[in-house]
Amino acid sequence: MKLKSIAIALSLAILASCGAKENSSSSEVKTESQLSKALSDTTHLTFMGIAINGAPQEFAEAVKTKGFKDTEESGDDYIALTGRFAGQDDVMLMIGFDPKLNLTHTITVSIPADRTVFTNLAHDMSEKYAGAENGLNTGSCKSFRTDKGSVSISMMEIAGEDAVLIQYIDDKNTEASRTNNAADL
Repeated sequence: MKLKSIAIALSLAILASCGAKENSSSSEVKTESQLSKALSDTTHLTFMGIAINGAPQEFAEAVKTKGFKDTEESGDDYIALTGRFAGQDDVMLMIGFDPKLNLTHTITVSIPADRTVFTNLAHDMSEKYAGAENGLNTGSCKSFRTDKGSVSISMMEIAGEDAVLIQYIDDKNTEASRTNNAADL
């Protein structure tokens, strides 16, 4: 559990900052078809086949259908879930969102793992994002840039334990959050 708490703190430092404009539609009740449409939007980066878009609670519900469960470690600008991802158990998933816009923008996956798991996952991601522009590519970090956002994988030591962090950042929603945040400056 200590590794998870540290991973949350570390991941939050990476997440995009929050905005400053209220979203008047955040309290709207959405139909199942509206939810399905928002979460399958092809103009957004996807995670596990789900568009990184819409209200964070809706995104969390969609991810729960893939086997993830709630945790008690959520905060004001992220929802934390646990589950299985890419063949790995005991995975912490953090859904980063702008609370003022009620808009999901970043997904961070924290996997307690060793260098072999990192190497295998980095290889698999290189194949999946073969057409994407390669960004940083070092022994412990690899990133990919698509027309919808960026994906990165890194190997790090957290509290003496090895962990793999994978981050999915949707361009449209991150820009909306940044634009909103700029109003505070």
